[in-house]
Amino acid sequence: MIKTIIIFFINIYQKHLSPHKGYCCAYKVYHNDISCSEFTKNSIKNVGLFPSISIIKQRFKDCKISSEKIKEEKECCQSKGFKKFDNCLGNSCNTCEVASCFGFLLNN
Repeated sequence: MIKTIIIFFINIYQKHLSPHKGYCCAYKVYHNDISCSEFTKNSIKNVGLFPSISIIKQRFKDCKISSEKIKEEKECCQSKGFKKFDNCLGNSCNTCEVASCFGFLLNN
């Protein structure tokens, strides 16, 4: 019962709140994977609420690390005079200059 209620609220968050917050999940952006809310929902569905707690906590820690890496790479690109943050995530900051990277503006 509680599992269903939590999944219901995650669905509400994903549909009505998340699209309006102005940025997306850092883990999703950095790793090109599902968002933390989708991960949480899937974990609770597949494993159950209480067994999922530790893996959800780890996912949020990983998301924080991803956010820090994105911020570092964005600052690196900006320090080189780029006004737009190129989506070269996961690479060295020198790849900011690679023309093949497609533009993706993260939350300013």
